[in-house]
Amino acid sequence: LEAAARRADHAPVTALAAAENQRDTCAAVTLCADAVDRLFKTTGAGGLAEHDPVQQRWRDVTAVAAHAALDFDRAASAYAEASCAASGEDLR
Repeated sequence: LEAAARRADHAPVTALAAAENQRDTCAAVTLCADAVDRLFKTTGAGGLAEHDPVQQRWRDVTAVAAHAALDFDRAASAYAEASCAASGEDLR
């Protein structure tokens, strides 16, 4: 995410930079969701209660990770296309 923030703050806006930021953001969300999911699975039956803080965070992170804009496969595909276009290669 630090690289994405640097690109957003200082790099010229290009299709490749936008695709890199989308890819990196989606990867970070995926890693975060995986970590929270593993943590949630360790809480046992008590972790299923609505008032449990881990359950609340798991629900929030899972909802964010499910957003279509954060789909890693789509972001990876967009990055591959932008990277090939920037280098003059035709991906198709």
